[in-house]
Amino acid sequence: MITIKLDSTTIKDAFKIVDDFCKSHLKEADELCFKVKLIYEELLTNIFRHSRKLGSTFVNIELKSKNSTSVIEFVYDGGEFDPTNYKDKRVDEPFSEKKEEGGFGLFLVSKFSKKFEYKRTEGLNKIYVEV
Repeated sequence: MITIKLDSTTIKDAFKIVDDFCKSHLKEADELCFKVKLIYEELLTNIFRHSRKLGSTFVNIELKSKNSTSVIEFVYDGGEFDPTNYKDKRVDEPFSEKKEEGGFGLFLVSKFSKKFEYKRTEGLNKIYVEV
């Protein structure tokens, strides 16, 4: 597990983690690597973006591969937010009518993952995803 401090100086390092994981564990699985990167980047972007509002200061990240499944785990402090229960109303709007950025990230995470779970334990947010 890798711990990343949630501030603007660490986001680049946090994104490099998934690139390194794909290179070392998913060399020939292009479609799986694409899904892992998309899910990882969407969830991590949300964690970084909302960290101030939720009072979050760090995220623990774990990526692992077992058989043909990749597992992504995020554990972070701060206020409670369950991404598995969030649905942006704009997802149902025709694409041509979307005026604001956003709204599709968590929708894509739920569609591309085999398992997408959240739980709050001992003051920590835990996100578990199987791809």
